[in-house]
Order: sequence, then C-alpha cells, then structure tokens
Amino acid sequence: MRHLNIVLISVLFFFSVSFSQDDLSLINAYSDSLNKFEQIAYDSNNIQLVEYLNECEEFLEFFTKEKNDPRLINYNVPSRIRLRNELMSAVQDIPVRTIMLKEQELYNSLVQDIAYKDLIYALKARSILADRKFFEKDDESKGTIIELWLNGAFKFTSTKLTDLQGPQYGIKNWEISARFEPIGFIVNKDWTGVLFSFGTIYNFFPILQQKNDDVKVQDTFYSKYIKRSGIKLGVGGRFEDEFIVNAGAGLQVRAFTFWSLYSFENKKVYYAVGINDLSWVKFFIPYVNIGF
Repeated sequence: MRHLNIVLISVLFFFSVSFSQDDLSLINAYSDSLNKFEQIAYDSNNIQLVEYLNECEEFLEFFTKEKNDPRLINYNVPSRIRLRNELMSAVQDIPVRTIMLKEQELYNSLVQDIAYKDLIYALKARSILADRKFFEKDDESKGTIIELWLNGAFKFTSTKLTDLQGPQYGIKNWEISARFEPIGFIVNKDWTGVLFSFGTIYNFFPILQQKNDDVKVQDTFYSKYIKRSGIKLGVGGRFEDEFIVNAGAGLQVRAFTFWSLYSFENKKVYYAVGINDLSWVKFFIPYVNIGF
C-alpha cells in the first residue's frame, strides 16, 4: 500500500470524468488518511492492521475504476464488515482498534455515499428500462412461463446482471414472445379465432440522463408511440361450425399483431388482428378486472 497515492492519482486521472471535483476531494482525503494509518501499521509491525488497510486500498482502487459495477454491493459491505469484525474481536491493542474505528468513520463520512450514489442511479435506470418490457404492464410476472424461461436462456434477451454501464445497464432490447392470442378476421368480421404465436420482439428504449441523483427519462418517437415491434409465426385456427386450422406470420406493433394466415381448408389467405396483452381490454372497459 506504499504506492497508494501514485496508483490512485493515476486511476483518478484516467477516470476523473466520472467524479465531481467535490467527490475527488473526499476520495483524496480518505486516501491520505489510509497512508497515515499505513505508516502506523508498519511502525508497529502489526500484520493484521496491514491486512485490513490493504483491503481498504483494494476496495478504493476497485471503486475508482469500476464505480458502476454491481460487485460493489458485495465488495463494499460484506467483505469489509467480515474482515473488520474478525480483526476487532482478535485485536486487543487499543491504538490499533482506534485506527480501525477511525478508518471506518472516515470511510462512512467521505467515501460511502460516493460509492453508492452512481450505483443506485444505475439500478434505477435499469429498473426503468426493464419496466418497458413484457407487454405494457411493466412486470416480468406478466410474461408466460415459457417466455420467462426463454428470455432468461439466451444472451440476446437475458439481463446481464454484471453490466451496469449505460446506456442500457444490462437490459437487452430483444425479448421472445410465446403465447396464445385471440384474433379477429378483417374481411369476415364474424370470424374469430386463437393462435399460438412465437417470435422475437424489439423494444424501443427511451434516452436516460442523470439529473442530480435521479433519472430523467426522454422518450423518442419510437419509444413513446411504437414501444415494441417484431415478427411472429402463429398456428391455430378460426371458429366456425368447426375449428378451421390456420397458420401464418404476423407483425407485432405494441400489443397488437397484424396476421396473414393461410387456411388449410379452402387454400386461401386471410388477414386478422390479434391482441397479445388482454390487459388492454381495461383501456376500453376500465371496470373489468382481468388477472393477466
């Protein structure tokens, strides 16, 4: 830890754009205190205190390089508390215990808020983007069991928990849709049916900006009005006197899908509109309680 100042200055030089001047002053004050404590630890030849201060140094270097890394949650709290508690119970030397308590006090007052400020912002931003997925209702539990499994199984749809860097904070635009949806035919308006649809949907995300400690959401034309779009395949049928099998492809926009369907009975192509989020019924009939 003798070269902490040199290392820290180098790190802050390359990454200082991520910190305000006030934050840099607080970080430097904490770093200076660590160096003073280090000298005392070496003078007293106290290996346990040196180990503890080395842990503090590793955290500070990690934090200044990876300030939005979700590992800060684990690195910042459990490891420090565990090590400090172990040393506090083992060390009886009053001056050493005093130094450890002083370091913790300085950490709490100088660094802790900085360490969590941007992390909390990133988690807020991630939540906002995640809410834009899963068909309008802003809740992953609204997806079907198949969808939840599929979207977690593939890299292009699953959330990358270790990525908290903007602009998407680990949230992917793509998701997989696999569900039944009722349809109504356009030409023959008396015809209705149901399809099992499967496809990939692209979600249009807003632009997120940091405003003080909060997240400012700026919608684009696509994120506000289109929201999501994708190509889907479907197989099912329409209800007449009997169930007539139809299959085809569709284009989803928001919660609606526009289908081109081939009828295996009369060898003709029909057009239909499907809805894949029945909670939209509440838009037209607000008092209906639909538990989807």
